[in-house]
Amino acid sequence: MTAAGHHRGEGFACLANMMRRPGVWDAMAEAFLGARGDLGDRLFSALVAAESAGGDLRGGESAALLVVEPESTDNPLADRVFDLRVEDHERPLDELRRLMRLQRAYWHSTRADALLTEERFEEALAEYAQAEKWAPDELQLVFWRAVALVNAGRSDDALPLFQRVFDEDPHWILMIRRLPRVGLLPEDEQIMKRVLAAADAASSS
Repeated sequence: MTAAGHHRGEGFACLANMMRRPGVWDAMAEAFLGARGDLGDRLFSALVAAESAGGDLRGGESAALLVVEPESTDNPLADRVFDLRVEDHERPLDELRRLMRLQRAYWHSTRADALLTEERFEEALAEYAQAEKWAPDELQLVFWRAVALVNAGRSDDALPLFQRVFDEDPHWILMIRRLPRVGLLPEDEQIMKRVLAAADAASSS
């Protein structure tokens, strides 16, 4: 059937059916082999190539990406590098691209969280900065970078970030009040007074 086929290469295979035209699988293979980046990037390039070569005759409806580590561990969640699905979306590949960027951001954020609990503040800051590069509009990442800055003794740098977060979503004010009690912010009255002043300014605006 001309609407279905496959391309088998060394260590990979591309399969497609219900395509608008033949040759989609060859376009996928060419894109996969020519793409740069990690396995997730290369697989995504193959999906984009499939769409450009004709794609599903029913139109774009869904997209998915699953990448696992080569060696399994006792933590199945950590073994899954990407496990993303987009269902019933007008532009599924665009949404999948967005989710991939968000996933990459949270890889860095998770590392930063671990470093923060170990009081390795400068290393945590570097990871939070990387996270924000992938997802600059994700307020949670901005918030935790500000927390890391305070813990690193750089409250002046943290205050504008807190102000931005509180202005855009005042719910984070509740979080900031909880952190000293669990050891994620110093129980320093002067520092907390400055941070809460930013919160009060956001509440009154």
